[in-house]
Amino acid sequence: VTNGTDHKDIRLSRLLEEIENFDIVCLQEMFDTGTPRCSEFLLKAYNKGFLYYCKCDSPLFLSPQLIDGGLVIISRLPILDSKFEAFEKGVHSDCLPLKGVLYCCVELSGSSLHVFTTHAQASYSSDISIALQSMISRSSQINILIRFIKRTLLLNARVNDTVIVLGDFNINARMTPQDMSLLLDCLPDQIKSEYHRISVFNNEYDVLRAWMNVVGDIFEFHDIAFSKLSRHPITMGDTIENNGDSNQKTPKVTLSGNDLK
Repeated sequence: VTNGTDHKDIRLSRLLEEIENFDIVCLQEMFDTGTPRCSEFLLKAYNKGFLYYCKCDSPLFLSPQLIDGGLVIISRLPILDSKFEAFEKGVHSDCLPLKGVLYCCVELSGSSLHVFTTHAQASYSSDISIALQSMISRSSQINILIRFIKRTLLLNARVNDTVIVLGDFNINARMTPQDMSLLLDCLPDQIKSEYHRISVFNNEYDVLRAWMNVVGDIFEFHDIAFSKLSRHPITMGDTIENNGDSNQKTPKVTLSGNDLK
């Protein structure tokens, strides 16, 4: 929320430049509590043709959460409906925002586009006991996400509609077998049965994919980023890669729209 040293104002200006070529933009960490940046962004986006928007709920006065979850969707196309589903309280510093999943239905020519964006529990330590708390919380949140998607689509989706699920899942597709075994212990029974059906989960991403397949009777799941890139790009600067005779941290990678064309 504070400007600090991470150059939020500069990044916000750059973001406004980058959205020029898009019709719908989903944002995470666009917090509205205690800062005017969200309101200023929405006004500037409106002036660029994004006439429609929706955002997540703010916490109630006596809520244990102190700030909103920072989810915002802006659109050049009419938004017909929107909803926000809150997650259970997170752990560590993620107990402060009211995290959840934000949904909107966008009007297309002859059909509708159903957009779900979320920001799940983050992992703040490689210590197993601390990481496990985050994994359990994230597992619960993804379960809520999937149930919300299924319930919403059953009410609103038609055969020729398109569904997009995106956001910051904070899921590690490169996790170790040790971390994976810990995750399996905290999975709900429905996903454990799915685990036995597909025989193996290599990482937390496979769990998410299996979860999506649980509602496969509603829509067919495709990972657009992985299909285009044929890999899971490193998006956190805490990964050690071998570079010749030395190991170095890999910088954070940001995907552009061109990466997914």
